[in-house]
Amino acid sequence: MSSNKIINCNNVSIISIRLAKFMKNLCFNRTNKLNNSDSPFCGRSVNINILDYGERLGDHMNCGEIAYITACALLERLYFKNPSLFTERTAHKLMFASVLVSLKWSEDMFYLNSFYSNVGGLAVKETNYLEIEFLKALDFKIFISEEEYEKAQKVLSNTSTVITNTNTSTDCFSTEKISSTTTITTSTFTKTATPVSSSSTCCR
Repeated sequence: MSSNKIINCNNVSIISIRLAKFMKNLCFNRTNKLNNSDSPFCGRSVNINILDYGERLGDHMNCGEIAYITACALLERLYFKNPSLFTERTAHKLMFASVLVSLKWSEDMFYLNSFYSNVGGLAVKETNYLEIEFLKALDFKIFISEEEYEKAQKVLSNTSTVITNTNTSTDCFSTEKISSTTTITTSTFTKTATPVSSSSTCCR
């Protein structure tokens, strides 16, 4: 499964924000908001909300819509497998890891993790770690059935299926490389990033 070569950037940005709304629904609207500080996806507070973070990923991960739809399907699968992972303090890193794994599954070519680390505001070592932990959490089962894909596609194409939380909450994520006020341009990354084949192993 690979995305179209011509990527509609507007559609990707919209669908990434909708994925962030989906995550907000799973993580921020729960009555039982566990701290779950032992989770590998737990982060510390920064001044960037989950929707802005989703938009950042959509603008700069350089992948097609299929990656975000696949990420939605994987996140839903993980939620039913282990809902305790989904809290306010894990939302950002879970979403980042899901997109990273999904784009490597769906794209014919992708960049090294040093590229994605800059987009996500993480050290390369932590990006590698999150990728492996996300795969472990899913028991390395990332094949998406046609039914799962279509269901995720409907979720992300219909905003009425996403419940947003209007209450103010502190979003948690570690941005060691870029702050929430940093203006990121795609050219900053593409000048130094070289795509690699999808046949390569993960954590590169």
